[in-house]
Amino acid sequence: MALTGTHLVRVLRSALQSAKHFWPKVGGRMEVRRNALKLRHWGSRDGQGVMDVTYESIKAMSGSGVFELKIDDEIDGHRNIRVIFFDPPEAWKPHRPYPKPVLWILEALPKKRQNWTVNDVDRFWTKRAIVKERFYDAETTRGVR
Repeated sequence: MALTGTHLVRVLRSALQSAKHFWPKVGGRMEVRRNALKLRHWGSRDGQGVMDVTYESIKAMSGSGVFELKIDDEIDGHRNIRVIFFDPPEAWKPHRPYPKPVLWILEALPKKRQNWTVNDVDRFWTKRAIVKERFYDAETTRGVR
């Protein structure tokens, strides 16, 4: 099967585990996954949209490469769903080569308030650091936050 799109989309295990809390049924998680996989076309985005979904940078993490994908559908009773993802800097070199650039899903959750809390932002920074530590060479990521 051929790879489609401009990017690969990978998910942190912790994101899969936390999604079970909000969507205990597999069908709900697969619906969120289907929307998140639209990020495969990240390289062909226009303005603030990718295919039929919109995204924006998390303001408290400006310049970090962490974004929130907005899903407008109601999935298993949850609305205002966000998929938090990370687009690593090009200077970071992965441990192993990938056929395309990688976008990392850090978390998927329904957003309950207008702004992210301090704890939310700290959690996103930590998950970004986990991606950096586990999947990218340390010497190429020095000095790049």
